[in-house]
Amino acid sequence: MPDNFRKALAFGGYAAKTVVYCLLGVLIISAAAGSIRSDTPSQKSVFISLLSQPFGQTLLGLVIIGMACYVLWRFTQALLNADNLENNTKGIVMRLFYFVSGILYTTGTYLAIKVFLGARSDSGQSSSEQMSSTLMQQTWGWWLVLIGGGLIITFSVIQFRHAFKADFMDKFELIAMSEALKKVARIVGRAGFFARGVVYILVGSFFVHAALVSNPQQAG
Repeated sequence: MPDNFRKALAFGGYAAKTVVYCLLGVLIISAAAGSIRSDTPSQKSVFISLLSQPFGQTLLGLVIIGMACYVLWRFTQALLNADNLENNTKGIVMRLFYFVSGILYTTGTYLAIKVFLGARSDSGQSSSEQMSSTLMQQTWGWWLVLIGGGLIITFSVIQFRHAFKADFMDKFELIAMSEALKKVARIVGRAGFFARGVVYILVGSFFVHAALVSNPQQAG
């Protein structure tokens, strides 16, 4: 894969992911403050909110393109080892997680396309519920959901490791950063990876519980 294309794919995907989760964060904070009472904040509410803005179709269209790029990037990381991970246990677990992440974001992209095309009716299921429900209908689906949950929990441990070691700082050009900026990046990065670890433990636990009780709704 050409390096410029790989960078464009990663940039577009992460940019779209940033937009979606920033808006989702705003909706969650607004809901906590009591200004949103009708619906539980979700990816779908983000897409509907985007569509209702001026130039909403253009904005949502760009997000869909970006999310599609993110899906392709995740599968590229998983199948083509774009990150050049070592062929050890950690590298294999990371690539498996990238693959599961790609499947999850494929579901989210499909949901965004449905909203874009005007299908706003709610199925009553989250992306996680839809994914676990689909898997459980397949042969060995119970095991797939259980293993998927286990992989997500394993990935959460990696997030806590990043928070503890602060090895994410290696991704910055430290020479070009002031000491104050390095300190802020280290603090914010540790907080972010710790929070991400908590989220992934919860998500993985929901999948495992859904498998154990054979109820896809428990993955919500």
